Amino acid sequence: MTALAGSFLFNIYIKLSYDFRVIEFKNIYKTYPGPTHVLRDMSFKINSGEFVFLMGPSGAGKTTIFNLISAYEKISAGQLLVDGKELKSLSSSSVAKLRRSLGIIYQDFKLLPDRTVYENIELTLDICGLNKDTDKATMVDGIIKELSLTHRKNHYPEQLSGGEKQRVAIGRALVHEPKLIIADEPTGNLDSELSRDIITLLKQFNKKGTTVFVATHDRSLVNLEGSRLLEIKEGEVVL
Repeated sequence: MTALAGSFLFNIYIKLSYDFRVIEFKNIYKTYPGPTHVLRDMSFKINSGEFVFLMGPSGAGKTTIFNLISAYEKISAGQLLVDGKELKSLSSSSVAKLRRSLGIIYQDFKLLPDRTVYENIELTLDICGLNKDTDKATMVDGIIKELSLTHRKNHYPEQLSGGEKQRVAIGRALVHEPKLIIADEPTGNLDSELSRDIITLLKQFNKKGTTVFVATHDRSLVNLEGSRLLEIKEGEVVL
């Protein structure tokens, strides 16, 4: 093998390695005044294309983990990489860009009550700076159709069921085709049948290549095929 060929293959390996790790926690600590140690020496990786469940009792640190990944909170010690970027070294503008590249789903939906289903989902594209109306319409209508919400596109959140609201929240998180979706207890307000429907829906998008990281308290959901479980207790990984 020539030196040039070797260098070329090495660069490909580096790029693949960079792309493969979507989230990496390295000896992370998160401490609040008191002191309260929410996370203690936490290390784990989530690779591109994985579907990972995060489980743990209330107060174990699940929401803190998601807040750290989305850079709404900063680590106290350790190293946190998201999409190959070390978060503590990012500028404010880079943090904003990172957040726009994520799909974030909340337990309480966080839909705007004065906007329709279409407008709630379209808002993500506005925030991401997509200004062409024809492109936006194609993307929003496409995700609405995929979520079986076409008949609801002009309805307001108060006119929707809990399951429909969660589908809108998923559509808002997915419409800009993010590499990574993080979902903090997205089925916490739904019954068991609707919960399975929501997870099945997320798995369909995962099969297209989107990495999905979901916090849940429902162990029955974790048994669905093709999932990995990351379990935490008292701020430490136990599984």
